[in-house]
Amino acid sequence: MTENDNKNQRLGMGLNALFGMQKINQEDSNKSSNQNQSGAIEILINKIIPNINQPRKSFDTQEMMNLAESIKENGILQPILVQKIDEDKYEIITGERRFRAAKLLNLEFVPVIIKDFIKEKGFIASIIENIQRSDLTLIEEANAYLQLQSEFNLTQNEISHKVGKHRSHIANMLRIANLSDEIKNFIIEHDISIGIAKILAGRQDVLELLKLCIKKSLTVRQLEEYIKTLNNKQSNKTKNFSHSMNQEFLSKLKLIEDDFESKFNIKIRFIPKNENNSSNKDVCISFNNEEKLETLLRVLFNNNE
Repeated sequence: MTENDNKNQRLGMGLNALFGMQKINQEDSNKSSNQNQSGAIEILINKIIPNINQPRKSFDTQEMMNLAESIKENGILQPILVQKIDEDKYEIITGERRFRAAKLLNLEFVPVIIKDFIKEKGFIASIIENIQRSDLTLIEEANAYLQLQSEFNLTQNEISHKVGKHRSHIANMLRIANLSDEIKNFIIEHDISIGIAKILAGRQDVLELLKLCIKKSLTVRQLEEYIKTLNNKQSNKTKNFSHSMNQEFLSKLKLIEDDFESKFNIKIRFIPKNENNSSNKDVCISFNNEEKLETLLRVLFNNNE
C-alpha cells in the first residue's frame, strides 16, 4: 500500500481516526440537555452557533431542503461535533449543514458530541470534514488553506500532512487564494476549473485569459497551447526590440568614430569584445602623430574638468 493510499484510507476513516474521538456519555448539569442512546447528548439548538472559521460560505438551497426532508424522516443520524466556548454556548466544528437543516425544521434539540478542540484543530477538522464531502467551491477551499497558512502559520508541508493532500495541490490552491477579489469572483461566477485556474494564477493577464477561456470554451490543454504560443510571440517581440536597439547603438558609435576622425584626424574604432554582445567593446585609437594625440587628450581632459 502506497503512502497516498494510507492517506486516503486515513481520511476515509473520518475524524474519529484523526483525533482519537470516541462517542462518550457526557454529563451536563444543564437541565435542558438530554442523554440519548447513541452516546451523544442532545442540547437546545439555540445554544449552538456556527463556526466563524467555517470554510464553506455558500449552501445550496435545494440540497438543504433535501437534507431537511431526510432529517424529518430519519432524524439526525450523525451527531454534530461541537466545542464549548462559553458557559451556555457551543460552537460547531463539523455539521453545519445538519444544524441549518434542523433549524429549517424548527427542531428544539439536536444530538451533539462535545469535543475540547483547540482553535487550530477545530478549524482543521472543519476543513477535513468539508473536503471529504467534496462540496466546497474552488475558492472556498483555496481560502481555507490560506487561512491555515496565515492565521496558524502552517507551512505547505504541514498543511499537506494535516489534510492528506499533495503539497503541489496546496501550493496551487494558495496561489489561487492570493488572486484579487475581482478574479476570484469571476472564477466563482463562471465555475472555472482548478486545472485552468492553477495555470493562470500568478500571471499578469489572468483575467484577460479567463475571459478568453469562457468565450472560446478552452480546455486545459488548449489553454496551455495558447499560452505557449503567446509566450513565444512575446519572446520574439523582445528579441526584435533588442536587435533594433542594438542597430541604433552601432549607428551612434559609427558617428562618434567619424566625428573623431574629422576633428582630430585620428582614427578611433570600437571593437566588440564578444560577438554575442556587440554593446561590450574595446576602444582602439590609431595615430601617427604625437602632437595630434596630445591635442585629443587635452580636449578630453579639459572636458572632464
